[in-house]
Amino acid sequence: MTDKETFYKALGSKIREQREVVGLTQSQLANAVGLSRTSVTNIELGRQRLMLDQFESICAAVGKTAGDVLDAARAPVVETRNAHDLGTLPSVQNFVRELKQAQGKER
Repeated sequence: MTDKETFYKALGSKIREQREVVGLTQSQLANAVGLSRTSVTNIELGRQRLMLDQFESICAAVGKTAGDVLDAARAPVVETRNAHDLGTLPSVQNFVRELKQAQGKER
């Protein structure tokens, strides 16, 4: 599975989770954002891509910010990358930099 596929599956899963938390059916969410129930199903399964305005509407309907949902959806993508890829992430770069600084102080 590619990073893109992993991301869209995770994004859909987070949308579904939040939809269920607020007690909406797929049909209710679809009506609220101007999509078909089938589209909501496909989005939740990661099979359908979203336009930005659709994504923002869905986030608003389930009471989350786009940033919250995106952050939650990125985590599985990061977990699937190999160690070489992880070395390019800012959080990993910061950790490595701090570790090197700490090692330099011990010498």
